[in-house]
Amino acid sequence: MLRMNGPLRITVLDKDAYYEQRAVVRTPYGTYVLEGRIGASLDVRADEWELELQHCVPGVGWRPNVRVLPFPWQTSSGGLRSRIVRSKDCDWPNGDPTERNFILRLSATVAERPVPAPSPVEGVGPATRGGTRTSSGAVGGLAVGGGEVPAAPGTSPRGEATRAPALRGVAGNPQPQAARLPMGRVRPATPVAPTAPPATAASGDWGRWVGQADPHAGDRGQSKR
Repeated sequence: MLRMNGPLRITVLDKDAYYEQRAVVRTPYGTYVLEGRIGASLDVRADEWELELQHCVPGVGWRPNVRVLPFPWQTSSGGLRSRIVRSKDCDWPNGDPTERNFILRLSATVAERPVPAPSPVEGVGPATRGGTRTSSGAVGGLAVGGGEVPAAPGTSPRGEATRAPALRGVAGNPQPQAARLPMGRVRPATPVAPTAPPATAASGDWGRWVGQADPHAGDRGQSKR
């Protein structure tokens, strides 16, 4: 018994036997019989079914053939696949052992569709070179499938390094900047030396400035005398 899949057409190609031959098809919807007459055919529409080749012994009835030999599937130029099935009803002493008593052909009536190769993943939205402009006007990464790949920090959308703006300190004094050395090393920041306060009085006016700062300095000198 052969287990088959899909719709096929069974055709009797040849019969060379003493006993009568037939093909029995069992499907989920019922059992069908194809008589062993050359040229007879039967279309099977079931997805899964079984095929059994039988011969009729006088006074005994129908019995399964002793050997069934299915050949490999062949595909025609039109995409239709088919195969030959040969069978031997019974072995006779000193008889021909070849499977020639009942020969069938199973053929597809509809060409099989080739399985399409998986297509590469494509984005839903068009990809914009150099980034995608957002509602705020900023340009980010490359848009794929309606999304946006953010640009890396410190780089432009084209991958170029950007220079950070100089920081400003209190009262307009620039903050110390780190100098970059070769091979990617960074020199420690050098603090800016504080500047001396501007002179408010000349050296000749120092005594007068001290006297103005302490109005009672003369009185203390007279009391000591």
